[in-house]
Amino acid sequence: MPVAMDNMRFFRAGPAALIARLCDVLKIAKIIDAVVEWDPVQCHLSPGNRVKALIINLLVDREALYHVERFYENQDLEVLFGAEQQLRPEDFNDDALGRALDKLFTSGQLKKLFSSIALTAAATHNVSIAGIHVDTTSISVQGAYDGEGDLDITFGFSKGRRPDLKQFLIGLTVNKDGLPILAQSLDGNTSDKSWYPQVIEELVQTFKPEKLKEVIFVADCALVTKDNLALLVQEEDNKPALQFISLLPENFGLNKEIKAEAFRTGTWQEIGKLSPKKDAACYKSQSFVREIDGREYRLIVVHSTTLDKRKENSLLKKWAKQREVLEKAAKDLSRRPFACEADAKKALEIFYQEYRHQPFILKGTVDEEIASSYARPGRPKKGEQPLNTVVYHAHIQIEEDREAMAHEKDLASTLSSLPTSWIPKLTPTGRYLRSIRNRMLLRGSSVS
Repeated sequence: MPVAMDNMRFFRAGPAALIARLCDVLKIAKIIDAVVEWDPVQCHLSPGNRVKALIINLLVDREALYHVERFYENQDLEVLFGAEQQLRPEDFNDDALGRALDKLFTSGQLKKLFSSIALTAAATHNVSIAGIHVDTTSISVQGAYDGEGDLDITFGFSKGRRPDLKQFLIGLTVNKDGLPILAQSLDGNTSDKSWYPQVIEELVQTFKPEKLKEVIFVADCALVTKDNLALLVQEEDNKPALQFISLLPENFGLNKEIKAEAFRTGTWQEIGKLSPKKDAACYKSQSFVREIDGREYRLIVVHSTTLDKRKENSLLKKWAKQREVLEKAAKDLSRRPFACEADAKKALEIFYQEYRHQPFILKGTVDEEIASSYARPGRPKKGEQPLNTVVYHAHIQIEEDREAMAHEKDLASTLSSLPTSWIPKLTPTGRYLRSIRNRMLLRGSSVS
């Protein structure tokens, strides 16, 4: 039997229906509608559904705002938003979408909206958030941006290596698999040290105290300041002491001290590999108890048999520069004449002392030479004989100290970490080392 085609409409389905369903599962529209102020009588379509429409468009065709209406002319609106709303493409005009975005901004709840949606996603799909990692990234932009809005787009430390451009920062709190839990836009010159207290405050506002007790806060060495440590261990009615793992800053004297002690004592606990790869690194650790700002902490030194490529290249460049400086200094010394052998040997001792901390073996010798000169400058008279005097020159032979270089590599292959007091209950092969490894993977560092 023939079918009449006049009353039939055809749509290109694409991924839009799948994205709409995912938005429904995550309750994005419902969460937004519960936070944003709006009037169901006056609004034919809620702000949450308009944001859902923008998400679908961004992930399918990424049209400009004034073209989104045209995008929905070729979409099955009943499938995407339900038949009961009886929507038309003009419901997604740029004015309506712009008003929805304005309502989001004026609500002042953008961070809360993001965390609510992210935590809903985690709960829906049984994603663990026991270990959370925090860090910032810089977004460089072109243009003037002089005093516009609440976000200060300005010059700052560029993680994207574009110090010539102004920037703003995105601060993310993610789980061990990189799923964002909390997010925040930051001024372009914000430092991680000053941002971490805001993250801690947001965690307290987002999680219940009993949940916070289970969370392990993993951050880089910028976390380790007097104020931040005090904030982490402080207990209040709605905030327990937070479990955390961080790295000791390289400029801490304590860092060098416990690394040196670890190699001096040699009482390592073998951990083994964290990866099934054949060439995976093997790990070992030692723990120490030291006081920081009047409070005792357990510090763990972890050694890897594989040196990070960037650190290895850095060491090679440093050694090459040190040798270049040494060779120039040795050449300058060899040109200096000394009146007696004792003075030349004393100059050698001073040279050894000045360069004693570099990974090179210095061998010095003193040579006696006869130096000829005339009594007066200029052209000598006919028949005038030169005066011969004995002078001494110090010479330096430079060789690589393989043992010292190997020790430097060992030190570069170690990290000193600062876990909280609950860590003694765990072996380094458990959640602790994997938390550090996950952080390295999330940041794109070399790890095996």
